[in-house]
Amino acid sequence: MKHLNPHIQKANPFHSTKEVFPIKSNSYTAWQIYDTIFKRVFTLSSPAVIRFINSLFSRDFPLDSSVSYPNKELIRPDLKRRSLDILVTIAEQETFHLEAQMTKSQMIVLRVFEYGFLHAMASRNDPYTLRFPEAAVIYLNRKNDILKEKPLHISFGSQGSFDYQVKNFVYLKHNVKELDQMGMSILIPFQALRLRRLLERQYPSPSTKRPAIASPAFSSEEFSRLQDEIRHDIIESIDNNFRAGNLTEDDAGQLLDLTSLLYEHIQNHFYDKQEGDVIDLKPFFPGTIELPNDKYRLQIAELKEEISKYADENSRFADEIIRYAAENAKFADENARFADENARFADEIIRYAAENAKVADENAQLKARIAELESKQNVH
Repeated sequence: MKHLNPHIQKANPFHSTKEVFPIKSNSYTAWQIYDTIFKRVFTLSSPAVIRFINSLFSRDFPLDSSVSYPNKELIRPDLKRRSLDILVTIAEQETFHLEAQMTKSQMIVLRVFEYGFLHAMASRNDPYTLRFPEAAVIYLNRKNDILKEKPLHISFGSQGSFDYQVKNFVYLKHNVKELDQMGMSILIPFQALRLRRLLERQYPSPSTKRPAIASPAFSSEEFSRLQDEIRHDIIESIDNNFRAGNLTEDDAGQLLDLTSLLYEHIQNHFYDKQEGDVIDLKPFFPGTIELPNDKYRLQIAELKEEISKYADENSRFADEIIRYAAENAKFADENARFADENARFADEIIRYAAENAKVADENAQLKARIAELESKQNVH
C-alpha cells in the first residue's frame, strides 16, 4: 500500500505558510486566487484530470487517454479578447469548457455560449459545421438556488428554437467523501472555503444585520475543533486518493501547497477586513499560480526528458550491438568453416607429400636399377 511522502505530510498546509510560499497570499483578490487555483489544478496528472472530466460529464474515457489544452485566448469580431477558464480536449475526441464562479451571475450562461461560439469558429474544420465544447460552470461557493442545468433559449425564427444547456455543479453542496467517490479530488483545495464560512459565522462583519457587538457563534473549543475537522478532511482526502492511485505523489504535494496558499489567503483577507485595513491589491496576470516547488518540478521534467533521450539512444545502440553480434556470429561460423576446410586441405597436403615421397623413392630405385643394368650391358 502506498503512503504519502512524510516530507509532504510534514509541511502542514494550514499553519503559517510564509516560509513555504514566497508570494504573500493576501496580494490576491478573492476572485484572482480562486480563479488561478482553479486553473492550476488542471495542470495535475492526466489521469487525475480525466477522472474529474469523466465524473462531471458522465464519460468513460480511459485514464491513459491523451489530454491537451486548446488555445483559450479568443478574439471577438470587434477585436476584443475573451479568455476562458479551462478548455480541455480528451483523447483528441471531445473538448470540454469549464468556468469557475464564486457568485451567482445571470450572464454566465450567455458568456459560456459566447466563449463556445468563438471557440467553435476558431477551431472549425468544416465551413458548414460548428462544434461547441460541452460546458459546465463550477460554483465553488455554496448556493442553494442554483439549478443543475441552466438553459439559454436561442430562437432561429421560422426555423425553430433551441435550448442551449450548461451544466451547473455546486461544489460545497457535497461533502468530502461524496467528492472523493465522484472522482473530484483535484478540487480539494476549495474545501478551505469551509474555513471562510466558519470565520464569517464566528466573527460576523459589523455591516451585517447582526448587532455590532455579537457573541461568537461557537465556543473557542468548538471553533478549534471545527477548524481541525476541516484540516483533517482535506489531508485525509488527499492521502486516501494518493493511496488509492487516484493522485500521484506530485499531485498530492501540489494540492497541499494550493490548499495552504488558499487557507492563508482566507485568514489574512478576513482579518484585514475585520481590522478595517486598506488592502493594497497588486495586479495579477491571469493564469496559474506559481508554486515554490515548480522549479524542481521543471528540473525533474527536464531530467526525465533527458533520460528519455538517452534511453532512445541506448535503445538504438542496443539494436546496433545486436546487429554487430549477429554479424560477428556469422563471421565466426564462416571462420569455423574455413578452419575446417583448411584442416582438410592440410590433411590432403600431408597425404600428397607422403605419396610424393613414396614416388620419389620408387623413382630413385628405378634410376638405380637402370644404372645397374646399363653398367652390366657395357661390360658384355
